[in-house]
Amino acid sequence: MLSAGNEVVNMPTGSFTYQGGAVIVQHSQIENVESGTVTMQANFNNNTASIAANTPSYTFYDNNIIINNSDGSLTGNSGSIGELGGQVESANITGNFAGTNAEAVHGISYSSGSNENYIGAFAATK
Repeated sequence: MLSAGNEVVNMPTGSFTYQGGAVIVQHSQIENVESGTVTMQANFNNNTASIAANTPSYTFYDNNIIINNSDGSLTGNSGSIGELGGQVESANITGNFAGTNAEAVHGISYSSGSNENYIGAFAATK
């Protein structure tokens, strides 16, 4: 799974909400793939963000994402991914803001540690 977008030009200041789509895949004997929605809150003044994505059965979220204001990348390593309203695993998130004034964001969330049961991708705009 991958995500892609135009390179970010001119990182903004202030706080913005991004909304868009997400896909989450559960790896099992029969691979389950579901589409849903994602919302990210980004604060470019303190370079932090939070994200929450939901499909009918799955979720990923992280409230401690760090924004690299010099290149528009983002990373989080204290998230969760798994069943919506059920069992979740630790997850990492990586991605990038894209376009003029960071008009969009895209990335992936994936199970961390010894678990590799889930992976998700997201793309959203202001």
